[in-house]
Amino acid sequence: MIKKTILILLLSTMYISCASNTQEAIEEARFLLDKGSYEEAIDKLADIVADDPSNLEATFLLSSAYVGQAANSQRAQCEADDTGILGLLACFLRTKSSNDRLGIATFARIAPATLTEVANVRSGINLLLDIDHDNITQNNSFSSQDVYALIAIARMITLSTIATISQANTGDESECDADQINDTQATDFRNDLDLVQGDLENAGFPSDFRLLTRATSIFDTLENAGFADETVGVRTVVADAFSSYTPPCSCATCEQAKLDAYDPEASEN
Repeated sequence: MIKKTILILLLSTMYISCASNTQEAIEEARFLLDKGSYEEAIDKLADIVADDPSNLEATFLLSSAYVGQAANSQRAQCEADDTGILGLLACFLRTKSSNDRLGIATFARIAPATLTEVANVRSGINLLLDIDHDNITQNNSFSSQDVYALIAIARMITLSTIATISQANTGDESECDADQINDTQATDFRNDLDLVQGDLENAGFPSDFRLLTRATSIFDTLENAGFADETVGVRTVVADAFSSYTPPCSCATCEQAKLDAYDPEASEN
């Protein structure tokens, strides 16, 4: 009986020590996030989440680190202080060009230089989607609305990569080519447009929020303009957004006539 009691005490001590070490690592990661040291924060948090996927705090912070890392670099078309998640959001939300009827070119402002970092953003989205909202408590530093808001911002970044793929964000106007968008990328773009609308609504954003109105306008156009297929539709609206380039964004497979015939009412946003 004494041996059993001692064993229980030892196991309890080990559990408390392990929990304490985990909490300490989470607080260190939180400090690193505040400093913008995303790589170090990811290293700490990834191990915790791998060992305990049910740790919601570590999961949310790891997702924040993935998204923050992708938003950390300065974008050429944004203001000097438009860095970080809120900075990119501010850059995106500024008024669109009159030539950009659906607002797609606003995504080019915040598009990453390469597609590599987008894989981490996708990882962040997947982690957030796995969070059981029923298990979020007052002990957590975030709410259900925070989860949906972060997913929406992450989707804004993944949506922007359509400009990276077509090289519309390079600053070299002669390189833009919408035909570089393949079927998988077109499907991802359309799906993100669809899903981000629900994410924003769940996060409590108003119906006139510009990310929501632009996503809705683009999605509805792809649904209703009568393009031959999904990929052709995405290529067409992307090429149209950068039609003011000299030379215009090239696209041999586009169906501009169908877009012009549909002629959706341009948003003021």
